Amino acid sequence: MSSRLVVVGLVILVGTLGLAVIPAQANAAPQCRERVISDWSDNGRVDRIYPLTCYEAAIDSMPPDLRDYTDAHEMITRALTLAVRTRSGAKPNAAAQAQTPPVAAPAVAAADTSAPASLPAALFVLGGITLTMLVAGGVGYLGRRAKPGRDGPGR
Repeated sequence: MSSRLVVVGLVILVGTLGLAVIPAQANAAPQCRERVISDWSDNGRVDRIYPLTCYEAAIDSMPPDLRDYTDAHEMITRALTLAVRTRSGAKPNAAAQAQTPPVAAPAVAAADTSAPASLPAALFVLGGITLTMLVAGGVGYLGRRAKPGRDGPGR
């Protein structure tokens, strides 16, 4: 037997095994992401540790209403961060394990609106654009009325 036949046979064998493994992984991903989302939905937290691809698949496949109207995206992202820390060997602290809500942003000082200079700059910009459009429209109107050879009240 020649070495070419052995190489071709190995390539065919590896290709066939590769094609058999791909559908198994494709079926595992939807189940995995559904388990992460269902783990969040039972109590608002992700209590178990899953493979990192499960968290990413859950975040990527999350329906828009779940992403927009719940904290599922944030909680699954936190669980992903905790899983990365756990796998890297870092000891997660108790706050990270409990997945407490983020600290509120510091308060912003109130703006002083009593001064006459407190008019927003956007108001002046919009006023300027409005005046420019009115002038351009008036010039166009007068230009059309003043054309020679037109019958109308301008003659």
